[in-house]
Amino acid sequence: MKPANTSNSISRGKNNKGWQANNGFVVLHRKFLSWEWYQNSSMVHLFIHLLLKANHADGNWQGHEIKRGQLMTGLNKLSHETGIKIPTIRTNLNKLKSTNEITIHSTNRFSLITLVKYDFYQCYVNTSTRQLTNGTHSINKQGATNNNNITINNKDGEHTPFYKNEIEANKESTEWIKAYIDFVDFLHGKNDIKAPAAHILKVPRQLSFEEFVKIHNQCTSSGIELKDLFNSMLNTPDYTKRITSLFLTLKNWIRRLKKQPAYAQQ
Repeated sequence: MKPANTSNSISRGKNNKGWQANNGFVVLHRKFLSWEWYQNSSMVHLFIHLLLKANHADGNWQGHEIKRGQLMTGLNKLSHETGIKIPTIRTNLNKLKSTNEITIHSTNRFSLITLVKYDFYQCYVNTSTRQLTNGTHSINKQGATNNNNITINNKDGEHTPFYKNEIEANKESTEWIKAYIDFVDFLHGKNDIKAPAAHILKVPRQLSFEEFVKIHNQCTSSGIELKDLFNSMLNTPDYTKRITSLFLTLKNWIRRLKKQPAYAQQ
């Protein structure tokens, strides 16, 4: 990871209405007490700092896209902000990488850190119901301490923040935006089970607008019905517990389907 002296690593959102990450708050669930690194005080300090500094919505900074759950920073900057010595920060970042908590993309000027499970860790308070929610996710207060105990509270069909942001950012794309909204509606209840696809919405890396277009084009060129692809995922909740990216999973499913006789002959 490269040291960096970037100015504030918080990025402006795509609507350029102001600095994002110094506003609002983050929520820390008690399940954090059972986190594998919890007894390492410098690790806890650093990880909570990353949660606080990460973008809560997609944005841009000096020509670089910084997505929700990401921050642009460096060793010097992290040390200055936390008071933790650089060798300790470097060691802790490597440990977080080894357990798939973060990924780091470094350049000669800065490092882009991605919190892999940002959407899992982060919730917000619904002021109308006072429930802790993650988009349309609500924490099951009687549940255990893992991601599988998140349920969906989506009676009004409201989209999760990730998809709200994607739709807003790409609303001018007249060719694809309606199809993307149909897909988002599908995830949030307009589907065969007449309910939000909770197991799909819990996948850490959701499907961006750009990724949706790529999947749509791959399906078209392969003679695969996009709706069939999504219905297959809708009907296999146990499988989605093991995946981390909708885009990569859908690509693999298309690859497998193309090998089946019904599609291979086309």
